[in-house]
Amino acid sequence: MKAYFERQTVIAAGEHHLDALYRKGNLPRAVLLVPGVSQRGQGRDSAVLSELTFHLAQAGFSTLRFSWRGTGASTGAPALDPLAPPASIRDVLPPFLEDLAAALDELRATEPDSDVTLLAHSVGCVPGWTFAADNPALSRTIWVAPPSSDGAMGERTGDVPRPMVFVGGEDPYARPADVEAWLPPGVPVSVVPGAGHDFARGLSALCLQVVQRLRIGTPDPAGLS
Repeated sequence: MKAYFERQTVIAAGEHHLDALYRKGNLPRAVLLVPGVSQRGQGRDSAVLSELTFHLAQAGFSTLRFSWRGTGASTGAPALDPLAPPASIRDVLPPFLEDLAAALDELRATEPDSDVTLLAHSVGCVPGWTFAADNPALSRTIWVAPPSSDGAMGERTGDVPRPMVFVGGEDPYARPADVEAWLPPGVPVSVVPGAGHDFARGLSALCLQVVQRLRIGTPDPAGLS
């Protein structure tokens, strides 16, 4: 098994500092992992992001994952009550967009020659979607369990760079049919059978599918299996 090491870093986001973990890969490809808004306050350490990071690292991708302000070791007050409905995050987008911009700037400064993919999970998809629509230089975007409630994801469906969506077959908050209803035509939606919103079942299957889709068209460097 390849060595797996992340280093802790701190990202300045306005007057706040975001707690983050970075790992250097051996491909000219980097992934910014965007957490959900969890009532457990997991941020960058959620099981979904942690496992995705591990699989991406094994495939050679550089990764950066962070915690929103007011979550984990990130400073400041939370921008949203984690028990609030997903659509309500659209009323307080600026702090989330500022955190995203700071994280993307950090990754691009660290990986100036790498294509960057944005990968968001759960309610983190809501600010992530708006942010991605304003950042066409992203090479692609991945959306894991985006909320399917009315209006949560906004209306700019045609502006997001190369979206790919992954949902659990048993997810009551991101039902496959409801997610497909608001997506632009032709956006691939992969369903992980038996998985719920947090992928307590099917997490390995999700990670393998995400890495496989990202690696399409990417030659392996020497020694990468």
